[in-house]
Amino acid sequence: MTGSDSRELGAVPDGGRAGHGAEPGELDVDDASSSPVGPLIAGVVMIGFGILMLTQTLAIKGEGFEPEGPRFMPMLATVVWLGLSTVYLVQQLLRMARSRDGLPVQRFAHSGRVVALLVLLVAYAYAIDPVGYIISTAVFFVSAARVLGSGVLARDVTVAVGLSVGVYFVFTRLLGVYLPPGVLPL
Repeated sequence: MTGSDSRELGAVPDGGRAGHGAEPGELDVDDASSSPVGPLIAGVVMIGFGILMLTQTLAIKGEGFEPEGPRFMPMLATVVWLGLSTVYLVQQLLRMARSRDGLPVQRFAHSGRVVALLVLLVAYAYAIDPVGYIISTAVFFVSAARVLGSGVLARDVTVAVGLSVGVYFVFTRLLGVYLPPGVLPL
């Protein structure tokens, strides 16, 4: 086996550590797994979420999809989401087909974080009306940062509160878009 053949199969070059000798776009040996089920499930869930977003976008009151209307940006975001989700799922299916030829498949090792973020997102959706945009968004940002591994709580809180308050005032005062004030007297 030549040096280029061993790189194509994901082997570690001449005693080097996995990940440091791999070329861009190649999989490391440490990321290899024989089960492609996790990424496929993630792709299907993303498409399901896109379909949910599409039904909710179509339920927005308004006529047509003019750029100045209330349905344009949600529809644009939904179409982009569905397109990217479909591309991701097709990539995973192709990767699964290649894995039968002996090539390694990327491991889906972050399923706990994905589930935690989905739970946070659902809780955020239910909390935004009664609690208010600013508080629920700030709590969501901080919680999501912690789930994703952030270790600096003061920074997370500062950024979350700053972004939440800034976005709230830009949307409500400058753009005239209603965001629920909740328990805060704004």
